[in-house]
Amino acid sequence: MDANPPMETSASEPLRLVEALRSLSWECWGMLRLEDNISAHSLGLVLSTEEIETQKALLAQVQTQLLPSLDTQLADLLESLDLSASATHPNPDFHDALGITSGIHSTFQTLRSCMTFLAPPHIYDYIVPLNDDEDRGAVKTFRNQNILVDFWDVTTPLRQLLQEYDQLIHLEYHLGGNQGQDFEDNDEADEETALLKHRSEIIRLTANVRGGIKDLIRWSYRSDFQLIQDGMELYKGWLNNDLAKIHEMIIAIEGRNLNVPQNEIKLHQDHLKLMRSIIPLIKLLRLFFNKITGTPRSKPEFILGNVNSKEYFILETTGQQLEESIRQLMSFCAALPEAGREIHKKTDEIEKEIRNLGEAISRILISVSFLILPLRSGPEQPSSGSSIFKTNFQELKYALFEAQGELRDALFAYSWSYARVFLPNNP
Repeated sequence: MDANPPMETSASEPLRLVEALRSLSWECWGMLRLEDNISAHSLGLVLSTEEIETQKALLAQVQTQLLPSLDTQLADLLESLDLSASATHPNPDFHDALGITSGIHSTFQTLRSCMTFLAPPHIYDYIVPLNDDEDRGAVKTFRNQNILVDFWDVTTPLRQLLQEYDQLIHLEYHLGGNQGQDFEDNDEADEETALLKHRSEIIRLTANVRGGIKDLIRWSYRSDFQLIQDGMELYKGWLNNDLAKIHEMIIAIEGRNLNVPQNEIKLHQDHLKLMRSIIPLIKLLRLFFNKITGTPRSKPEFILGNVNSKEYFILETTGQQLEESIRQLMSFCAALPEAGREIHKKTDEIEKEIRNLGEAISRILISVSFLILPLRSGPEQPSSGSSIFKTNFQELKYALFEAQGELRDALFAYSWSYARVFLPNNP
């Protein structure tokens, strides 16, 4: 006999809970289709001071009240149905569970209202504002768009969680319908296996959703500068991967050089030089991103001011373009030995990619230089760190352009060597 026998359950309570869970699931679906219908946003009007303050208050409510409440309510729902320990014979409190689902319903409604108001215009099109949004608050459009997208990422597994609860209760209390599986009397073992599977999935999804909510809360508290640093950290990771990849490519080329004909030795040496010429560019770009994010043991040498969504978008997209250009260069240069009579076409492609890279470098350097604010060492005097950084900034700029020039020279040297070996009669 069980030490804690199941509580008496009214026949209607499981069904009422299923109906409540199904209603919540539909509300989740509705939140996945949030649209911004605020006329001021749709028309691109400048928000009043009062409207800006209202939005700040709504964001604070989402951060400090609604998301933490949802996190707690999901934990309480798991506990009320006695599923947290995967008990073989759970002892659910349906009355308590119904009260919790009612609270979740209220939280959902308020969240939807807040998120709708915070959502930027044309959320599905990801249209970047053509005008600066300084009057709407620093990085407002980017921040609000991303908190909504991240909220969608939480809402999808949340809806799956509610559906799992629905299926478990149907199966546990033999409610019938098409939500749960029906088992014959002699299939008790299969039924118990299915119940354990649903319980395990509910525990997993609850942990998943609660973790997503906590991540969203942490993200929402990050400053505008920290959001920029997050992006730069991502690009540094990409560049580290590119650096490892190009070293692998170089080792592979060196291995092929062991058995080349005498007349192709210089060509292979020029190919290696070309590949190695990409390495300084990767390292310099990584150094640039390090200056923005700070090294693990130090703080950044400056701060960025007057950042709005337009500037953030420029920094974000340019960082992606830089990394994409690096990857294209690596791929194009590695494939040059197979170019054949299309060598000139292939070198033109690489030259174009070098130009694209140069334009992206100029764009991101200029964008950052306009946003640099002096660091203050005291209440009145700016620190000399800012001017030192700007000097280093110029040095870094010239070093990057120099590295591009060396890469271009290495490309022409390889092209010339290739033509001498394989296209001696080429006009």
